[in-house]
Amino acid sequence: MLNWLDKFHRTRWGFLAFAVVELLLAYLFVSWAIDSGSIWDYLITLVFFVAFLQNVVKLIGALLFPRRRLAKHQPRPQPAAQRNKRVK
Repeated sequence: MLNWLDKFHRTRWGFLAFAVVELLLAYLFVSWAIDSGSIWDYLITLVFFVAFLQNVVKLIGALLFPRRRLAKHQPRPQPAAQRNKRVK
């Protein structure tokens, strides 16, 4: 389940879905923070809002550069001289 969720989160639709959910949660907590005056609610709002911004930036990057892989680690291509070198 978590593997599927991680793969979905790395897609354009995943970035959009997570951004919408995090924006709604930030709105919910800021409303609650204004009503209660709790600093903890404001802190939780800040966390959700930063996560929202992060997903929006990733979504914009995925839309502008669609061929770029979204994997965390991409192996560097080896130069031709090292690929053809035989080890004795």
